[in-house]
Amino acid sequence: MSLAAQFAPHLGYNPNNPLLNMEKEEQNAKFTEIIQLLLAAGYFRARINTLSEFDRVIGGLAWGLAVSASDVDVDVINISEKITRALQRLKCPHPLEPHQIQGLNFIYIFPVIQWLVKRVIAARAELGDSARALSTYTFDKHLTLPDTLEFPLRRLYRAPPSKLGAERPGARRRPVAAGAESTVLDTAALHQQVNMTLLEFGHRQLMLFGGLAGLTPGQDARGTRADVSKEEATAAEQEQRRRVEALMEQMHQLDGDALSAGTDAALIKDILMSGDAAKISALSADYSRAHEALAMALEQQLSSSGVQAFRREKGHLERQIANAEARAGQTGQEAAAVAEVFEAQGAQATRAQRYGARLIRETKKLDGLVTEENAPLLARLEDLLSQVDALEGNEARLREDCIKQLNDIKQENLELEAAINDAEAHDEMALAVEEQHAAEWAKLQRARRQLARKNRAIALIRRKLDDIPSRPELAQYQARFLELHAQVTSKLTETRQYYALFNALEEQRVHLQNELDLLNNVHSTFERARQASRSVQDSWLESVREKLEIAQKVDARARANLDALRSKRDVLHTRYMQLIDLQREYDSTVIAFQEACRRNEELQQAAS
Repeated sequence: MSLAAQFAPHLGYNPNNPLLNMEKEEQNAKFTEIIQLLLAAGYFRARINTLSEFDRVIGGLAWGLAVSASDVDVDVINISEKITRALQRLKCPHPLEPHQIQGLNFIYIFPVIQWLVKRVIAARAELGDSARALSTYTFDKHLTLPDTLEFPLRRLYRAPPSKLGAERPGARRRPVAAGAESTVLDTAALHQQVNMTLLEFGHRQLMLFGGLAGLTPGQDARGTRADVSKEEATAAEQEQRRRVEALMEQMHQLDGDALSAGTDAALIKDILMSGDAAKISALSADYSRAHEALAMALEQQLSSSGVQAFRREKGHLERQIANAEARAGQTGQEAAAVAEVFEAQGAQATRAQRYGARLIRETKKLDGLVTEENAPLLARLEDLLSQVDALEGNEARLREDCIKQLNDIKQENLELEAAINDAEAHDEMALAVEEQHAAEWAKLQRARRQLARKNRAIALIRRKLDDIPSRPELAQYQARFLELHAQVTSKLTETRQYYALFNALEEQRVHLQNELDLLNNVHSTFERARQASRSVQDSWLESVREKLEIAQKVDARARANLDALRSKRDVLHTRYMQLIDLQREYDSTVIAFQEACRRNEELQQAAS
């Protein structure tokens, strides 16, 4: 065994090192969190325990990149590099190197998986919106909701037979796009099949049309008029039942008609292509009868539940009518009040118009009296009149100001008289107030001094309390000291290992150097001793034997030291295993104690 192999457990390669065990536990915890994230995101292949950890993590990364709409070339050899490049293209905020993936460093892989799962959820939401929009588009392309179906059904199923049968002679034909007619017929056939299927399962209310097929032009979108009577509702119910029975009979006839469907379609095409007017008229009559039968069948959606809906709608409309009548009465009253105001305003406007007309007439008369001689006089008169009007306005404003000032002076006079009368009483009250103010001020100063003393005492106590660390701070300090102790211990152990390795290698170098010097000495003196006399050879052999004995003694001493170190290592390992067993026993005892405490609390709660 080489010296490096013998000292390997002391050079940081001990599998029982607590630091390595701690890191391994952290790696296992991160791996468990990664698997939970992948399962929550929808990657259920991570649940297979027979796969290796590398396959499960790499498969989750590749799946997340694929779901996030990123193109990944999954190659077994370069998969780590390609995943790293794909993450860089996605602008992943957490750096990840290929060797970290290959080495299964879950501590660095976990934040990448966490970020990637968020991207997967966002991409899934976007794809879900796209799929929902596509399904809505497909539904709107082939089907129609009940609230948008009223007008086309009314136009299709309430059209007179003359418009659905033969065309008028000489009528212009409008070009129809290819497939439009077949789309309408296919939609009608689809609706009929849905209604028949619902009737087979006992649903008498036609779910697809929602009561719109049998509307009359006078009805609204909810299928009722405001003035529908009870007799009409009963008759409509009976008519609906009769049409449902007719539709069910038509369902029984469909099995026999299915065989001749292709032949009838071909026959209709031949008749239309032949141009025979009699056959086309007969075909139009048959089509009209079939259309009427289909329209009657489609009007059967109101059964017992339909009548109840009809009655509820009728009651709702009656309440709306009553509310509308009440609002109409209120609006009528408001309109009458507005009309009265309007009449008063109209009378006032009429009087103003009459006064304006009279002023215009008087002005025209005055304009007729104006001549070149009296024009300056009239201009002067107009200026004087405007000045008189201005003076009258100023006089009115001055009079108002004088009255206001007079009232203010009277009020001030009254206040001064009241103040003079109350001056003596006020002086006595002022003296009492000053005395009370002085007493209260002294009390306030005493309270302030007492408050200052209390504040100083509180500040002193607060500083003392701040000097004492709290329990979380102590726990934090303890954790930091433990981390520092672990770091220092690890560094010290590493330094000691380096020193031990250096000393061992230095000792090995010295031994090898001595051995090399000895061999060189033997080799250099061997030729001279071989050529010398017998006595010289004997002395040379004696010196070689002495050197060999010295080397054997050194080797024996080194082996004794090695055996001592091995025995010391075995003793320490035995002590370490005993401590591990003691720690396990301590952990199990703590768990049992916690369980006993929990049961004790439960028993106390049950007893209380």
